[in-house]
Parts: sequence; C-alpha cells; structure tokens
Amino acid sequence: FTDTDKPDVLAAHALGIVNGTSKTTFNPEGSITRQEAASMLARVYEKLGGRISAVTATSFADNSSVSAWARNSVAFMSDKGIVSGVGNNRFDPQGSASIEQALSISLRMLENLK
Repeated sequence: FTDTDKPDVLAAHALGIVNGTSKTTFNPEGSITRQEAASMLARVYEKLGGRISAVTATSFADNSSVSAWARNSVAFMSDKGIVSGVGNNRFDPQGSASIEQALSISLRMLENLK
C-alpha cells in the first residue's frame, strides 16, 4: 500500500484478513462498516481452521442491504452471538463500526469460538 507501512496492516493483508480500498491504498484513517468488521473477523476464524457455511440470506430484516460478499460472515457471526443488530431486527451493514464495537465483537469472538 502507498498510504501505510504499518507492519500489522501489511501482515493482515498478506494473510488475506483485510483488503485495501484499491490495489494500492488501504485508507488507514478511514472507518469500516459493520459488514466489513464481520467479514474480517470471519477471515480470522477461517485462518485459524474454522469453517463458515455458505448461506443465501441472513436472519436480519435488512438482509437485502448486506453485500453478497459479506452475507456468509454476517450470518455466521450473528448465529454465534458475536455480532448483533442495531434494533428492529436490522443489522445496518453499511453503518460504521466504532472502535468500541470492534473491540466488543473481537472479545465475543474469543469467548464464543474457543
């Protein structure tokens, strides 16, 4: 990436856990969406040997707003109690994930997927 040289970012990219915003940029100051956070954590789980089944839909009312590339991850992480909705059975996949939310879901992942 031309906009970061952070070893953790480069290692996560090399492992296939994170993607950039283009082939050459990462956007280290940018925010991530809720579906991106779920997808990154799902990739960590898979890299550690876990398996995530393919699904056609999540259980959320706004399932049609979940990108196809994130649907398996969102459904799996929700089913395991790692991510939850924002109310009214909505996931808000395009909503931003705060640092606090990212930390909380990371900790729930460690607890729930031992």
